[in-house]
Amino acid sequence: NNMMSLDSVESPVLIVCAEKVHRNALRMRETATALGVKLRPHVKTHKTLEGALLQTGGVRERIVVSTLAEADLFGLEYGFSDVLYAVCVGMDKVKRIVRLHNSIDNFQVLVDNDFVLSSLDNELDEFNQSEGNGNCNDVKELGVWIKVNCGYNRAGISDHMKGLELAKSITQSKNLFLQGVYTHGGMSYHCQSKEEIERVSVVERDAVVSFAEFLRANEISVCDVAVGSTPTCSVPPLSGLDGVTEMHPGNYLFYDAMQASIGSCDLDDVAALILTRIIGVYPERNEILIDAGWTASSSQGSDSNYGGFVDHDELKILRMSQETSVVSHKDNNRLDFDNLVIGQMLFLRTFHSCASAAFHKTFYVVDKDMNVMDKWEKKC
Repeated sequence: NNMMSLDSVESPVLIVCAEKVHRNALRMRETATALGVKLRPHVKTHKTLEGALLQTGGVRERIVVSTLAEADLFGLEYGFSDVLYAVCVGMDKVKRIVRLHNSIDNFQVLVDNDFVLSSLDNELDEFNQSEGNGNCNDVKELGVWIKVNCGYNRAGISDHMKGLELAKSITQSKNLFLQGVYTHGGMSYHCQSKEEIERVSVVERDAVVSFAEFLRANEISVCDVAVGSTPTCSVPPLSGLDGVTEMHPGNYLFYDAMQASIGSCDLDDVAALILTRIIGVYPERNEILIDAGWTASSSQGSDSNYGGFVDHDELKILRMSQETSVVSHKDNNRLDFDNLVIGQMLFLRTFHSCASAAFHKTFYVVDKDMNVMDKWEKKC
């Protein structure tokens, strides 16, 4: 038995509850199957091989990344095929994208403007000329998705005619092909209930399906139609996802207290916690000090007690600094100092697991009894 106790692990660390993370992964795969779509999980929350294989069901294919470092790691080192870089391409990244495209089996990008499209096209031309296959018909085409704005207003085309022009440019290039249309209903994060999330998931679906239909009506062939945010994939349209081929949630593997507060999941589904310890007790001020500050959990969620403590609802973080936080009683009642002692472990739920995970290189995977079963190392 290689079980290790958390007692020997220095805090603060991010711990992953094995049973919950397996359940979250399985449930989302089952949701996709029930809706008749493929799951293309986003790996940006955890950035680990183990997390990605849980999401895909053990196969090294069909994922979304949000940095080129992730694309490099998952596509080249871990051998995943079908990797979509789902942030609008910056001009400074075009050369590296062409290199990744020629190394990864089926690397794809996302665009919403023709500046970057012509830059990609020209760079691919140059690359193919330098490789001596500029005039051949066997040029490896780069798969391009058009990003659609479904109301989140971060990126994407809002105008179908503008989108049609982009699609025509892609189909007319010998270096590019139109893989699909893609949207992200990020406004779902502002919802207050499952009902509100479900309404956003309908808006998200309709935005991308109507654009795909518009392109097809204009004789442009569209392979894939993709939707996804963790809330909208956790609470999909009651009327289904007709016209959609895949969905791309990411945060759901860990979930977090914010997702629970809006209705994406229950608090019991939150799989990522911060292990912290009490390093000071101050009965005269009715306060304790813990060794987790914003570099352990992020400073997000101050209005929601930064996610709250498991089994200690009464504890409230008053002030958070870089490496420590001052904690007292949420109702200003007397803390139970007999049961809050120096060295004691506490578990803080992640308020936003993507932000918390970004501060940690190693995740400790634990069983129900909080024994360490495994360690996930993050390499990017």
